[in-house]
Amino acid sequence: MPRRLMDELEQLVKESGYWLSVVDFIREGTVEKLERWKRDHPARDTKES
Repeated sequence: MPRRLMDELEQLVKESGYWLSVVDFIREGTVEKLERWKRDHPARDTKES
């Protein structure tokens, strides 16, 4: 991860006090992104009857 982005994440986590760590921030963002992807791209049934 680029240092500049890491610095920005660390500052956000520290200033907000919402997340315990950068890892928590990244985990939460990843889960949100996956849920949005699943909602926007529902799995298609590949079996044909």
